Amino acid sequence: ALVEGPGARAFVRVEGTRFFLGDRPFFFVGANLNVMHEAVARQRAAATIAAAAADGLTVGRIWALGEGSEDAPLWQRDDFLFRSGPDRWHEAAFLQLDRVIAEAGRRGLRLVVVLSNAWADYGGLPMYLRWAGHVDVEAYGYSDRFFTDETCRRWFRDHLRRIVGRVNTLTGVPYRDDPTIFAWELQNELHGTPEAARQREAWVAAMSRE
Repeated sequence: ALVEGPGARAFVRVEGTRFFLGDRPFFFVGANLNVMHEAVARQRAAATIAAAAADGLTVGRIWALGEGSEDAPLWQRDDFLFRSGPDRWHEAAFLQLDRVIAEAGRRGLRLVVVLSNAWADYGGLPMYLRWAGHVDVEAYGYSDRFFTDETCRRWFRDHLRRIVGRVNTLTGVPYRDDPTIFAWELQNELHGTPEAARQREAWVAAMSRE
């Protein structure tokens, strides 16, 4: 069913530790949705979103991430990556994100949009670090360097700004102004060593201000 009416196009807001939609508390059932990576998942995205809504889900979590090497093969660039190397962006991924957000909005399904991955799946922090010249990305505490390396921070900001500032080619609505987006998640399973906790907290604070 398509969703219209009061609240359908309103932002969920935060008061203290609670979510509100209008003047009512907002509670939700959510799940991860495989709609962004691999050709088949992209082709089935609309059906996946419709099925989630039909099952009573009101929030879905999706990955708006994907980093590859500069010589990434065509199949990765077409169906997996937002960028290959820090400066080569792939519009196909952004167009898929446009479609996912537009369809979720039609179905009344709000989205948590994840902007990076702590793990090597689809690139992740190890790829950012390799771009920056780090080679021992499997060593203890390797991910700590991502949060303090100024080049990695700049590259992540580039991705964050490109996503949040994008205007959806299907709806004409800037992502930052679309209440379909329930929340931005800076990183999937963000973690690191105990020694670098303050650096991670500083990174989260800085990127949240963007």
